[in-house]
Amino acid sequence: MNVQKALVSAMAALSTLAVVARPHTASAAKLADVTFDDALDMDGRKFVLNGLGLRKFAIFKVYVGALYLEKKAQSADEILAASQSHKLLKLRFLRDVGAKDMRKAWSEGFEKNCSGIACQSMKADVDTLNAAMEDCKEGQTLQFQLTPEAVVVWHEGVRKVEVKKAGFSDQVLAIFIGKNPPNEALRDGLLGK
Repeated sequence: MNVQKALVSAMAALSTLAVVARPHTASAAKLADVTFDDALDMDGRKFVLNGLGLRKFAIFKVYVGALYLEKKAQSADEILAASQSHKLLKLRFLRDVGAKDMRKAWSEGFEKNCSGIACQSMKADVDTLNAAMEDCKEGQTLQFQLTPEAVVVWHEGVRKVEVKKAGFSDQVLAIFIGKNPPNEALRDGLLGK
């Protein structure tokens, strides 16, 4: 009888240990008190969080960016060369940013990270993107759905604009992870470094 009780106690202890020893997978990542899911689904596609980056301007924290990819990668060249893959970029604002300032930042970022004849043909697309920009308040989210054929912009879950142009999504993403990002910490964070 004592052997049976000992076996039952040992089995109970082992099952408790098995429950406690299961690896815990985090369901969210956090930067500057902003939390993003580690994975998400959109339009039937599964995305994983590649990294989080902080956009700073002088001493001010402007937004936290989250880059979602179908498969993680740490090389900007690799991500931008994967022109057939879908990507998501979410920006959660830490302060109010006016539409005028955002338009200026997109235009400057595009000019700094895009060159050649293809970029000249995208000037009208940048203008269309800029025309859809509106003020972003602290705590609001701006999302870029980047596909091989288009860029779709969402502000607080409301679809604002779709710019259909092959290759344009990679040029928009290059603003953040290209050779001349707004700040290196933002790029490195989005690349998961």
